[in-house]
Amino acid sequence: MKKHMDGHEYEYRCAKMLKRKGFSKIKVTRASGDQGIDILAYKKGKKYGIQCKYYSRPVGNKAVQEAFTGAKFYDCDVAVVLTNNTFTSSAQNLAKKTDVLLWEGGTVPGDAGFRITKWTGAFMCITGLLGFFASGQMMPVKTLELRQICFLLLFMGGGLNVLECGFAFMEFAACTFYAAASVVCILMETAGERNAHNALGMIAAAFGISLIRGIKLWKRKRKM
Repeated sequence: MKKHMDGHEYEYRCAKMLKRKGFSKIKVTRASGDQGIDILAYKKGKKYGIQCKYYSRPVGNKAVQEAFTGAKFYDCDVAVVLTNNTFTSSAQNLAKKTDVLLWEGGTVPGDAGFRITKWTGAFMCITGLLGFFASGQMMPVKTLELRQICFLLLFMGGGLNVLECGFAFMEFAACTFYAAASVVCILMETAGERNAHNALGMIAAAFGISLIRGIKLWKRKRKM
């Protein structure tokens, strides 16, 4: 993180992090008259009121108090203080009493589904890339083109998983690539490549993860 960042710049940086973590309808409030809340955002049907603190020292009680009252003002379901630093023990105790979430170290917690699809996508990308370049050394040669198409589809599907950032349509697009890769595997097996069916289980798992994630993101957006 750059050293000389002012508070307003940090707020926009935090807004970008929230988007990557699956939040939607993200709005940075006005610099003045924000009532202690810098960002308003939605996730899983809940409205978040977030105060951002770019500090060179641990954040104290005052930020927790402001986030609590500001969240009430904006009718938020969840109050949060997000900082690049840490929190004092006093602030942590007050947060427990007031149910204010404390996010330290300049990070926004992500959900398990987000992490699973990222790792799945990374694995499929690597598998597709390595498989594409190594496919020429595999047997039989007559299915070389089908093999390369299959690995390319895996790479593209995995890439969409990695780049998803909370957009359901990207997960559904990944499902399309995985489904196409499955069809190619079946064609390869029909053409005489006996090991092609071994990849179907891996592709089916990636398809299922992407489909579940996509449905959850779609439902979440409809609730907003």
